[in-house]
Amino acid sequence: MNEAYQFPPFLADAPPILYKYRNWKDCYNKKTLTDKAIYFASPDSFNDPFDTNIKGSYSNLSNFEKDELIDGILNYAKDIPIEEIKTFAQIPGFWEHQALAQIKIIRGIVGIFCLSAIWDSITMWSHYSNSHTGYCIGFKSRNLHYKKCGLLSKVEYVNDYPIIKSTFGSNQTVLDQMTHKSIHWAQEKEFRFIGYKYAGKIIDYDADDVEEIILGVNMQPSHKDEIRTICKKCFPHVKLFEIYLNSQKFELERRLIE
Repeated sequence: MNEAYQFPPFLADAPPILYKYRNWKDCYNKKTLTDKAIYFASPDSFNDPFDTNIKGSYSNLSNFEKDELIDGILNYAKDIPIEEIKTFAQIPGFWEHQALAQIKIIRGIVGIFCLSAIWDSITMWSHYSNSHTGYCIGFKSRNLHYKKCGLLSKVEYVNDYPIIKSTFGSNQTVLDQMTHKSIHWAQEKEFRFIGYKYAGKIIDYDADDVEEIILGVNMQPSHKDEIRTICKKCFPHVKLFEIYLNSQKFELERRLIE
């Protein structure tokens, strides 16, 4: 990013700490801590096939808005005369094809760093931290915002597809496509940093950007020792916790490691 970078406004209702669940046995997941590296994933790598796959709607566009879309298409198809594109636009299925093409373009460009508002999700420890053997890192959300991590947005969980009025290259269209998921994922309480041209990008962070680190209830003692050593050397101010099981309820608790 250059000096002309303009910070987007910070999300007003963002939690002060956002959590990333990681698998310590995975070398790439491990680097989040060892290398102080944030990786922006391509939507193509997501485990939910609906995620970021919501098509924009062209049926409610005015003729003027469709002409604007055609101008946008010309930026990607400069060798095709505009009259020919307007002729194609009259063919049934043309705008449906454009909706699919737009998704493909967006999914190939946008990079996303997914986080959660909570650290005690039993299912996320199971899915993303290798059956509770991994760790969870709590980032200061405002610090990451000023690391130029893109736009921080809250994921909305819905029963039905949202109606997205598609305009070519519209920030709101992209944001709507990137931040609506099925209600089945609501327990994740997800927030996302979304960056244009960030797919596969790695951003370094500082130790001061981390508030706490939490070790899974099933983490091997040797792995706990590894993280303790790293924390003493690189994150001396960070609170280090370990998980234990509540004896009365299906809940995770944590205790501070001195």
